[in-house]
Amino acid sequence: MRHARLLAALVCVAACHCAHASRSSLGDESDVADAGDCEAELALERSRARGEPTQSERAVNLTCGVGWNTELEVAHARLRSGPARGEALVLQANTTLRKRGPGRIGWAVALAVGAERIGGAWRRSEQGFAVEATRQFGDDWLLEAKLGAVRDVLSRRDSTLWALALEHALHERLELRAELEGDDRARPLAQLSLLYTLWPDLLRLKLSHGVRSGPRQHLFHPCESACKAEPIEHPNP
Repeated sequence: MRHARLLAALVCVAACHCAHASRSSLGDESDVADAGDCEAELALERSRARGEPTQSERAVNLTCGVGWNTELEVAHARLRSGPARGEALVLQANTTLRKRGPGRIGWAVALAVGAERIGGAWRRSEQGFAVEATRQFGDDWLLEAKLGAVRDVLSRRDSTLWALALEHALHERLELRAELEGDDRARPLAQLSLLYTLWPDLLRLKLSHGVRSGPRQHLFHPCESACKAEPIEHPNP
């Protein structure tokens, strides 16, 4: 059973799944955490397909800004599918190459490596990269497009991944996000999410439902939250 979450991490550059859970994508042109800022995310996911056991996943993600328009992410996930169990780690670096602005497309790149626990030992399982382009229309609409590639180290196979997303601010604290993502080795996944900000820059909740094309498969993300730490003050030299 494959359980590394590298593909999802790169496609969603979120947490799993790149949306930063403690701040709105529509209000942040850089798309990465500032130097000294950290975010912690908790995600719960359930998926089911006809004739297959229900899968559930719990993931914890820590993201910290390190400067130079770059942030580092570490994610740990546990997966359960019937009697089978899985565990995975993902380390990812996200860098903003060009901030988006009025009439200007923003560009970012993500590099990631994933590892699985196999037979009680950790083994590198996947590595890859993704490039993201974002374009904002007014204050309420955001369009995202991602393209990348992943190398499955264990099976020595390569795959191409892609994603399209449209985000709309329904209210200053409520956003609607529609996503379509996939790769050349799996059926595309369509997903609809509601993101609600309980406390600005502190706590945000995300509720998602997705359906994969082909034989019916539903993915339900009951909750995603994040807590953003205050910036670390550095003394002047």
